[in-house]
Amino acid sequence: MLFYLCTFFICEASTSINSLSVHTSHLSTTHTYSCITKHAHSQGYQFSGPIQISLESSDALSIGLLAVSSESVTGSVTWAGVLDVNGQRHVLRRGRTVLGRGTDADITVNDSSISRKHVEIIWDGSRAQANDLGSTNGSLLMRKHKVQVWLINTGWSGGSIEMGASRVTFHLVPQAAGHS
Repeated sequence: MLFYLCTFFICEASTSINSLSVHTSHLSTTHTYSCITKHAHSQGYQFSGPIQISLESSDALSIGLLAVSSESVTGSVTWAGVLDVNGQRHVLRRGRTVLGRGTDADITVNDSSISRKHVEIIWDGSRAQANDLGSTNGSLLMRKHKVQVWLINTGWSGGSIEMGASRVTFHLVPQAAGHS
């Protein structure tokens, strides 16, 4: 079973009336959440579970200081396979997903240089395989001209598919499955 950490951030500010009013005008749960997620993104970190924030006052802090601490709890996680297709994200369902310009494709791509049914992705819940479906112009799978390739069998996330002028990127995204 895979696990994630749910992170609880505790932000404390001085209880001084003047200090607290200054802090609360600049410090809100929404603002703090935004700062935490921006910092995590800039460091290449992705939270695999929820974030909770508590704003508290403290007599132990000097005016103008803010203390931040965190705690974590463990829960289980499942992984979702997603495709980013020309800037749009699509969550894969288990089984076969066909990409192409045709209206009968599962994911329709607006690109006249690709076939109506160009590539299929087979997703089993932990691995993805890309197969070119005999397209006229071919596909670059993991940057090579191949007919079939595993996108994840060696732990490689960010598998790429190029078809025509379109670029498709495969990612694994953690989904919280509940607390344990």
